[in-house]
Amino acid sequence: VTGPVEVRVPDPAGETYATGLIKLTDSSFDLSDLRAGTRGAEVAGRLSLPLGEGPLGADLSLAATDLGPVFRQAGIGVAGRADGRLRLFPAAGGQGGDLRLDAGSLRWQAGTARPLAVRQLTVSGRLADGAGDPEIDLRAEALGVTGPSSDLERVGLVLEGTPAAAAIRVEADGRVLDAPGALAARLAMRQTPAGPELTLESLDGALAEHPLASRTPATLTFPGRGFVLD
Repeated sequence: VTGPVEVRVPDPAGETYATGLIKLTDSSFDLSDLRAGTRGAEVAGRLSLPLGEGPLGADLSLAATDLGPVFRQAGIGVAGRADGRLRLFPAAGGQGGDLRLDAGSLRWQAGTARPLAVRQLTVSGRLADGAGDPEIDLRAEALGVTGPSSDLERVGLVLEGTPAAAAIRVEADGRVLDAPGALAARLAMRQTPAGPELTLESLDGALAEHPLASRTPATLTFPGRGFVLD
């Protein structure tokens, strides 16, 4: 079965639309020539969904000169621009994938406090699942991060591991409470029978002239809807 699909929702602020070509076979549902978006933002590419077991296929690109209209539809006060690409493909007998996102002039207004703003954000990710246990490598860097009580030059995040157990590194430097500061932390995340568990393994840094350091693990567990700090 093959045929075009087109959905358009008129709006005074800008039409929301989705168009593409559908192909349905005994083994997969494919959507090609996809274009979906609203004023200021569009996603384009293709999708392939297996009807049984098997990896997903996708090659999607994002081009957004203005994220404001997209988030306003969800009642969220976010503005900025973004470009990115997501690919999903077979790899080593399992699911592979990679992600790239470049965003800038981001601004999030929540209440009457000073808005959170990011001058430049870059995110890259890789997924490799050859044995049923996905390996994840996610890296993010934000430059020019300002908030109600902070003005950070750089914030970096690296996550490596699997959904069951991952290592996280966080770095930040700039000004907090109008004082110079820097921070480097290592954390471990894992799934346990009691729920997700996050452990702070090490902390180094300084705020003004006061050093910050810890080598005593602190663990946060999330059983159900609450949390336990140990």
